[in-house]
Amino acid sequence: SCILAICIFFPLFLIHAIGAGDIKLFSLVAAMQGLEKAFQVCILWFLLAGIASLWRLLSKHRLRQRLAYVWRYVKSGIGTHVPYYDKKRDGMQDTIPLAPFLAASYSLVELGRWKGFW
Repeated sequence: SCILAICIFFPLFLIHAIGAGDIKLFSLVAAMQGLEKAFQVCILWFLLAGIASLWRLLSKHRLRQRLAYVWRYVKSGIGTHVPYYDKKRDGMQDTIPLAPFLAASYSLVELGRWKGFW
């Protein structure tokens, strides 16, 4: 399950959409808890991080600009020599740390199991 998690998230790392540390942290969760729980954590993790990212882009009035950039990236051909995210070109103003959302997701899944929701 650890190797599977790394293989699944590696393409996101290649386009700089997720960091290597986030992949290693999630692969640890997958190795310790198994695929079923890791899948639940992953879905909640991306949902929470997506909501936070959307909130950040909306509050800074940058959503339209970012969506236009994604569209140009997809249109030019995914996997070209130009990465989706480049720290020098894009800066850090639109990035969010994913590890706290992974921790929150893991905690919510555990709490849900403990309370009998899952």
